[in-house]
Amino acid sequence: MLVSIIIPCYNQGRFLNETLKSVLNQTYSNWECLIIDDGSTDDTAFLSNEWVKKDPRFLYFKQQNTGVSAARNFGLSQSKGEWIQFLDADDYLTPSKLKKCIEAYENDNSINFIGCNFKHFTNNISLTTPPFCNLYKEYLNFENILFEWNAKFSFPPHTVFLKKKLIGDTLFPLELTAQEDWYFWVSIFKKKCFTFFIDEPLVLYRSHATSRTKIKSITEDQLKVYLLFKQLLTFDEHNKLSEVLIERYLNKNALLNDRIRDIKSSNSFQTGMMVKKILRSFGMVQAGQRFFPYIKGFKKSKD
Repeated sequence: MLVSIIIPCYNQGRFLNETLKSVLNQTYSNWECLIIDDGSTDDTAFLSNEWVKKDPRFLYFKQQNTGVSAARNFGLSQSKGEWIQFLDADDYLTPSKLKKCIEAYENDNSINFIGCNFKHFTNNISLTTPPFCNLYKEYLNFENILFEWNAKFSFPPHTVFLKKKLIGDTLFPLELTAQEDWYFWVSIFKKKCFTFFIDEPLVLYRSHATSRTKIKSITEDQLKVYLLFKQLLTFDEHNKLSEVLIERYLNKNALLNDRIRDIKSSNSFQTGMMVKKILRSFGMVQAGQRFFPYIKGFKKSKD
């Protein structure tokens, strides 16, 4: 059974060699790896073509920069495998990832969606840390993925191994730059998913300062995906999602207000306010505010 590994890549050449090495090291050998260069301006093209020369199972495609959803969709259109393995260009598959998934299917041919657990790493794959959430078999159903995503759990795309027939004509939404995976998985679980879960960290998720989740707020995309869900879900499903999200954000707001109240009632805050009041009575606060721009300008000139 051929496995198609789809890797969208945008200016992540510094991580790409390690990611592709994790593909080459798979103990299951019947795979193709599609590297979708989403308009990178770094050395992604050069590095990718070196891997293509090294092993013909690596395939390189370049498109204009249109986003991760378009890159994954293009990869799906070019894939020839019976199974699909998504992999971001900065993440990592452990050597037995594909083999253990294929073995699970060979033991039960009804399976079309296989999940696994994961761990974090930064630069050294030998130094891993616990994941941002633990995944469980019971999470893999429509209700949990729709209503508990972003609250109880979410899973990186490379934790999933799924049949291409299950995907069918489902695509990642081009309107989103984040939360596109949530919409995609809800769309998948609207179908007949027969799931299996391997409770082992078969993939590693890289933590670094330039990842999408670190440099971009997802609030705008959360609103967009909520509107997109209206086209996908039934009236009752979307209404329940509305209730769940409203309750979730009200609880977060209440928690934030509690924290602000605790800070304001703390001894350190009260002491600071007392000092500020004393300084104001001597006119020192206003003087400091007038003097601060000069200090800031002086510091910049020295830098």
